[in-house]
Amino acid sequence: MGFFKPNVEKLVARGDVKGLVRALNNRAVYAATAEALLKMGEPAVSTLIEAITSDDYLSEVATQAVSGFGEVAVSALITALKDDPITGWSPGSSYIREALVEIGEVAVPALIEVMKDKGMHYLANLSFGRVLIGPGEAARLALSEIGKAAVPALIEVMKDKDEWVRSVATQALSEIGEAAVPALNEALKDENSDVREAIEEALEKIKAKDEERS
Repeated sequence: MGFFKPNVEKLVARGDVKGLVRALNNRAVYAATAEALLKMGEPAVSTLIEAITSDDYLSEVATQAVSGFGEVAVSALITALKDDPITGWSPGSSYIREALVEIGEVAVPALIEVMKDKGMHYLANLSFGRVLIGPGEAARLALSEIGKAAVPALIEVMKDKDEWVRSVATQALSEIGEAAVPALNEALKDENSDVREAIEEALEKIKAKDEERS
């Protein structure tokens, strides 16, 4: 694609979604191609995700393009994240997570649901004799990387009856760091002692990390 300039108008006229996705790798037409794909809506999302997960040559530009779809792409991206059996090893999963982080706040509710699923955090891989990171861990990392915009939803998770779920939210909030502190301090007013305890733990972890840096 770098040796000639793809004709975006012709690709659009033919409805050649795969051709447009390949054209993303040509910087001269990237903006026009990304705009054309965006106008196609959801049908383009699945092709972009396929490129992210199966074509190393296109992964980076496809990630950048699909993040521009915003909320429209969230459901398909979450499905792709959950469908990957080796999230911790797959480069495609890293790009999927990156796209969700770029989309930001509107992806938070869906990421929260994946993070709360215990069965999705670590996956045993007998052939390699080790435990792999699952979609749940990828979701927690994405929430941490989204940062401040994910804090209110994570604090709501602190109210979950399941201690394990609260601990995962605590970890995510502690990774967000200082940006989470004002909301955590406000949440200390919660009447539930288990919730307050989880929030205090998150604040202690943030303080400890700050002390390590200084």
